[in-house]
Amino acid sequence: MSPSRYSLVLLITSAWSLGAIWLLRPLVDRARPTVPSHQTVLTMAEAVLRNADRFYGAQIGYSQATPSTVLAWRVIFESPSADSTFKAIVASATLSGKLYALAGLYITDSVAYRAAVHGLRAGGGFVPTFIHCDVSDWSLEALLADMDRGLWTDEFIEGRLMHH
Repeated sequence: MSPSRYSLVLLITSAWSLGAIWLLRPLVDRARPTVPSHQTVLTMAEAVLRNADRFYGAQIGYSQATPSTVLAWRVIFESPSADSTFKAIVASATLSGKLYALAGLYITDSVAYRAAVHGLRAGGGFVPTFIHCDVSDWSLEALLADMDRGLWTDEFIEGRLMHH
């Protein structure tokens, strides 16, 4: 191919490529994910804890994955509204969700923590759990005894199993 013909082919293919990119640009712009606001992430984290189906350790399964509830707890714990969010969860969540909120209140408001624990202790019973590789039911009293020593709070902050 002669140099002038090669230059013409290169020019045409470059123009075609740029034209295709220009035409597809609106599709690419719409496909870009949007980053949710901090308030949206906080609202989603609160919903995850409020509806928790069981109480998970910081690591579960052989892969030691971090469950979504523990990630949600950390989002709330690191937020400026952690105290009020944990109090709202204690007031209206599932039993498992209340336990997560208690792990936060243990640090943010010890008086509210003690009052909420007292109310839960009166009910007794068992809580569905998934801790490391163990899927079972733990007594509420055993979980609250560990909670009273700060073990669950430490575990969620550290992101690793601390005592099981």
